[in-house]
Amino acid sequence: MENAYVLQLNESENKHQEFYLCFCGYGECSPSHSFGPAARTGYVLHVILEGEGTFHVDKKVYHLQKGQGFLIEPHVRTYYEASSQNPWSYIWIGFNGTKCPEYLQKLGINMGHPIFKTSYGTELKSLIVEMLNHSKIGEYHDYFLQGYFYQFLGYLAKELTVELPYKPNEKQTFYIKKALEYIGNNYVHEITVQNVADFVCINRSYLCTLFKKELGISPQKYLSDFRLDRGMDMLSLSDLSIENIASSCGYKNPLVFSKAFKQRQGISPRDYRKKVWTQNKKQLDVHKEKHTFK
Repeated sequence: MENAYVLQLNESENKHQEFYLCFCGYGECSPSHSFGPAARTGYVLHVILEGEGTFHVDKKVYHLQKGQGFLIEPHVRTYYEASSQNPWSYIWIGFNGTKCPEYLQKLGINMGHPIFKTSYGTELKSLIVEMLNHSKIGEYHDYFLQGYFYQFLGYLAKELTVELPYKPNEKQTFYIKKALEYIGNNYVHEITVQNVADFVCINRSYLCTLFKKELGISPQKYLSDFRLDRGMDMLSLSDLSIENIASSCGYKNPLVFSKAFKQRQGISPRDYRKKVWTQNKKQLDVHKEKHTFK
């Protein structure tokens, strides 16, 4: 069970179509309380205030605790569960709008980097409490809620530390870290290795040397693998068309995506989806037997 306080807004009446608050809340979870597997229609950010738990997405499991948070993107199936020994309490904020991908990219949070850290848990909780106090209908409350929403993101931007999907070591340079962050935030676009080099302000040849020395592969190989890994995740967790998935992974031509995918995985995207969805159904049946769904 979850002891929760929630504010749910009427999205159809929202005047801020580019970027707007949908709901927010605060919850204290009982041991092993879980949500999912399920997919949302909008974006949700959770920030853990106390305790710990696990977040499952993209076939990855993140063990999270106080001071960490996680992002849920639209139409992506996720599952999260409070610890059985030290269950978490958290706040959450749901939002939507045409500018969401752009604003989240500036924060450095997306499906490539869904985990983050912040030391402003107390301040963020206070903002959620203020939002819950503005639950009445009216222009006055609407503008205050939107203002608190931006303050919430302002605290994240002030001291946000993104949890990268790789393990940095002492040999990795500032340039490599920045290059990987850039790829993680921009792989959906038709970026090139030259774009990456320009971003970190070094020439392409030197960037290639750093990648091969410190990661053992070329930046082109890393970019290609990153896109294909994202494609695998989307094939596993969504019912988007192959064409849409290819586009979301930075491939303008879906045939190029399919060819690259089959060359690396030995199976076409369509056949891979059939195989993984069968496996996911079996895993979901197991989850249903073990957990009480919210």
